[in-house]
Amino acid sequence: MATAAQSLSAMPSSLSWFVEFLKHELSPYPGRTALVARMVIAATVVMMICMVFRIPYAFQGAIYALIVSRESSQATLKSGASILASTGIGALYLLASVWFVISIPTLHLLWVIASFFLGFYAISTIKNFGASSTFAIMICVGVPIWDRQLSAETNVEDTLWLCLASAIGVVVTVGVEILFSRIKPGQDIIAGVTDRLAAVESLLARFSNNSVDRPTQANVMRLATVGTSMFRRILQRSTYAPNYAEQMGAVIALTGRLVDLAANLRSPAQLSVDDRAQLRLLAENVGGVRAVLLAEGTPLLNGFHVAQGHVTQGNVPHAIPLVAEMEKTVQLMKEVLVGAQALSLFAPQSPSGDPSPPFLVRDAFTNVAHIQFALKGCLTAGLCYIIYNGVDWPGISTAVTTCFLTALSTVGSSRQKQVLRISGAVVGGFLIGMGSQIFILPYLDSIAGFTILFVVVTAFASWDSPFFLSLSPPSLLGS
Repeated sequence: MATAAQSLSAMPSSLSWFVEFLKHELSPYPGRTALVARMVIAATVVMMICMVFRIPYAFQGAIYALIVSRESSQATLKSGASILASTGIGALYLLASVWFVISIPTLHLLWVIASFFLGFYAISTIKNFGASSTFAIMICVGVPIWDRQLSAETNVEDTLWLCLASAIGVVVTVGVEILFSRIKPGQDIIAGVTDRLAAVESLLARFSNNSVDRPTQANVMRLATVGTSMFRRILQRSTYAPNYAEQMGAVIALTGRLVDLAANLRSPAQLSVDDRAQLRLLAENVGGVRAVLLAEGTPLLNGFHVAQGHVTQGNVPHAIPLVAEMEKTVQLMKEVLVGAQALSLFAPQSPSGDPSPPFLVRDAFTNVAHIQFALKGCLTAGLCYIIYNGVDWPGISTAVTTCFLTALSTVGSSRQKQVLRISGAVVGGFLIGMGSQIFILPYLDSIAGFTILFVVVTAFASWDSPFFLSLSPPSLLGS
């Protein structure tokens, strides 16, 4: 995130910053095309099922196909059951609780505010982030259903249809992931860290050969912008032993620093032979750390010329000063890992071989930060709810959904998602959504033509789902 902050301060205007931001956000990286293909296939299958069987709220199933998909197929497979359970629990909560307030307007408003608080509290305290966010989304989508002046039977029926459409989206997405499954070695944290180390290693190797290309630099810049907050969240919510948590926490922090330094590397016109050799040595050491993490062993790194915490002056590439800092960072990673046992020995294992964390974080009922987070989120969503009801415009109830979708662990991550979400709503709603309904949909009279349009637009939406989440998959299915 430090790289993004530096880029922001250097931009001469907000418009140029936004263009540069989108440029890095939407640039291709290894594996992105395959991920988009899986997301498009899943969303299209959900659309066809809902269209053929005339299932209402098909847009929710299509959105789930975008939200549930992950770059790690293993993560999607593991979370499928918990997301399905959360969908059912969310629907059950709506049906069981609204019965007490449906006929009393004052209690109904209090119920809505309490439901928002519960959704944000779940996001903060439930260890499975996919399950907690699914439960929260069911609340913010189900509340507008029960605001309508319709019979209770109709609202119950629509709530169940919503639950079914969501379940179809999850089941289809998991099925597509099984068909195209390419499970990465290691656990989610290890896979994310090693991907970043591989990007840095590739960049350093290209620097040493004076063959740096734009895609390699763009990939490192993207990883620096994304940061490592999600890995810290996973580690915090796991039940790993303290030894493992400390070790991996240090590795995650050092990896983030290494990526930030690599993102700021600039190659001079000429590099000496010593400079190239030092860059190759550093690339090899980064690769050694990556191999160790994948093998869960002890690193066998090449020797650094380090004396009392600083690199010997004669071995520092004068042309690229940041390399010295990168060497110190990799050396610290070596010191964290050297002499350690296999990392898996520190993690409590379930019979299936995977850690089985409890449902809630350890301090769910003792840490006041969870209450503060829920109150702030509840206030934001509650104001959105009051505003769109005050102006009698239920169509913008997605503002509440935006509050939940952008409620992330760090301010930087939340701001990034908010910018992408709002930009996607503007582009998708006014350009693609309304444009399709005015100029294209009136001329389509078959599901085949609609499928072609849906696939094309969903491909854009899947390329960066936070940015394009408000594009036409929801608006097309709702039309």
